[in-house]
Amino acid sequence: YSWNPWNWFLANLNLIETIETNMFKCVKASMERYHVNIRNNSLKIWTVSANTESKNIPIVLVHGFCGGIAMWIPNIDYLSESRPLYAFDLLGFGRSSRPNFSSDPIVAETQFVESIEDWRKEMKIEQFILLGHSFGGYLSTAYSIKYPQRVRALILADPWGFPDKPATKADVQMPMWIRVVAKASQYFGPLSVLRVTGTFGVRVLKHLRPDFRRKYVNLLEDPDAIYDYIYHANRFHPSGEAGFRAIAEYFGYAKNPMIHRIDKVSDNIPIWFIYGSRSWVDSEPGFASISLRQNSVSTSVKLITGAGHHVYADKPNEFNEYVKYIFELIDEFDMREGSDSDAVQIEQ
Repeated sequence: YSWNPWNWFLANLNLIETIETNMFKCVKASMERYHVNIRNNSLKIWTVSANTESKNIPIVLVHGFCGGIAMWIPNIDYLSESRPLYAFDLLGFGRSSRPNFSSDPIVAETQFVESIEDWRKEMKIEQFILLGHSFGGYLSTAYSIKYPQRVRALILADPWGFPDKPATKADVQMPMWIRVVAKASQYFGPLSVLRVTGTFGVRVLKHLRPDFRRKYVNLLEDPDAIYDYIYHANRFHPSGEAGFRAIAEYFGYAKNPMIHRIDKVSDNIPIWFIYGSRSWVDSEPGFASISLRQNSVSTSVKLITGAGHHVYADKPNEFNEYVKYIFELIDEFDMREGSDSDAVQIEQ
């Protein structure tokens, strides 16, 4: 590894493509990967799809901050068995376009939400089950509020941005690595340290998150590829980070916490919260949402024992099985609703 402060300017798009392609070799499902053009072809959203011939309602996966579509490799095979599956790199991340985001939190959030809707229109998907992790969970909820007719169900995996920020920093319970990134994000982009250190940033990433290797060790031929992927997917112009920074308050919290807006999600949209029992993300807003949505068809919370923030990768079998259970509830409800005029509540 060599240190070069200008190295991130010279980032090679072919390199992230190669890393991503090698990672996807562990996925058995027949997949397609492609760019979806939006905004009169001015922007592109990198997309992966599987089992698109299925007539069942699709599942759409939305990754978290500094992530990308390859983060979902522990889940794609299983979740695409019974229905079409789509995942995409959010604008400003991965292999999607890097537009400028507003510094206004409401405007920046709207930019992300509208890009998801633009993607949906181009894909000609009428309705889908939306599964968002972390920051992707926050954006998926914001999308559901604005476009309720497009969301059949909302699955939030350890969603970021729901609770209020504690009154004092002493009350903020976060791992040390997040505290370091949070401090840096007050002055620079959250991942600026990785970029300015050149490829040495991969070592920094391994030091900050040694647990990532364990998450993918049984999937990847080279488990360290996950570090290369995260690093190179975030070496380019950090516009997504700027958008996130506009929305975030001290990195771990949102300026407009979603707990104050969860009641604006249509009562016809069931919501399932899935938290890792060892995650730094506060699960209390999930439980609070049950009382805030008393008239909804369903709002429930699942804690997966032993999982951390990346619950989908920490305990993939348990996570996949529970999401499959959700699929079965939704399919059963739709079948019963179609044959019975009486309203049927989705089981929790």
